[in-house]
Amino acid sequence: MILPTLQLDLLNLIYLPLMLITIKDLVTNWHSVWDSHLTSKDRFILQKVVIFLIMPIVVYCHEMGHALSIQSFGGKVAEFHFGLFWGFVVPVGNFTPDQTVLTYLAGNAMQIAIGLIAGVIALFVTSPPVVAMLVYLALWSVGGTVVIYALMSATGFYGDWIAIYTAPTPVLKTMIATAHAALVVLVFYCLYGATPRLWFAMRTKPQWARRIGLLTLNAQTDPQPKNYLSIAWCYAEANLFSQSEKWLKKAVQIGASKADAQLLSAYIVLNKGQIQDAAKIYDQAGSDEEAPVQMRVKAYLGLADCYVRQNNLDKAIETYTKAIALDHNLGDARLYKLLLLKQTGKKLESEKELLDLKDIPDVQCHWIDTALDDYYQKNLKDA
Repeated sequence: MILPTLQLDLLNLIYLPLMLITIKDLVTNWHSVWDSHLTSKDRFILQKVVIFLIMPIVVYCHEMGHALSIQSFGGKVAEFHFGLFWGFVVPVGNFTPDQTVLTYLAGNAMQIAIGLIAGVIALFVTSPPVVAMLVYLALWSVGGTVVIYALMSATGFYGDWIAIYTAPTPVLKTMIATAHAALVVLVFYCLYGATPRLWFAMRTKPQWARRIGLLTLNAQTDPQPKNYLSIAWCYAEANLFSQSEKWLKKAVQIGASKADAQLLSAYIVLNKGQIQDAAKIYDQAGSDEEAPVQMRVKAYLGLADCYVRQNNLDKAIETYTKAIALDHNLGDARLYKLLLLKQTGKKLESEKELLDLKDIPDVQCHWIDTALDDYYQKNLKDA
């Protein structure tokens, strides 16, 4: 329940095009979205479907919750407004303080119920895109009201929660606040907890789930550091960093090399957004003359990536040069270097680096990332 404003209704002029764009993206990518291989693009489209196509229905149900509550207490709905992403209901009648609170709560309770039902259904379906969509719906429905709406209410923008918590009903407010706090904890646990994140990965990435299962079985039958590291890397690439760190610790305990541990640690730290810390680890690994050359090269590639993310392109070029000095036939470092040289306006140096790359015989040139080799073959080799 919220006071109507012209500005909010005008925002539908933005919301409607976003709905149409979402429908277009869904139709265009229909087969990709609904197959068993759920890509990051597919997940992004499903998130838009939930936000721009399904949530308006949830908002309508939210307002209907208010309306039904008003009618159940003998009142009448003087005005019912629905504006895709917001709405309000104007009641008429004589209500007790408890009834008033429950009327304000009813819309939020309806929205929470929709989210919880979606979450329960997600536990039983097997289709990766359907699981993902139901989970997104659950998080947006429950999180939308207990977190986002609550914050909006605290700023005076959205009225339900402030009306509930300022009503003269101490016992009822305490019960609501307890449930509210529990739901907030549940939302953040589902978003950041190791167990729900692992469950989501298992249910939405069946190929990855099979891979991690095989790697785990292999480690159980052959407990070697390299097998534990393979599991740790697999978890890290799925952004399941707590599980990755657990297996990395096991690998170190049974003799994984310092260089292996540093590379994975830096990768984890980098993907947590701690670029400066990751750069320090990569720099230490790359400068370790006792480490295998291949490990030092990978460390310099990672360090250069950190510099690129910091927009320190000259430092990145310098770091790629260090990698090339260790491995003259490494295509990755040479390709990245020439692209950065070109980007920074050093055309002649870029052309020289390209010629140096072309001079390496195909049988000797090797790539850590084979996708870069494909790019080079298609776009640069015959240029």
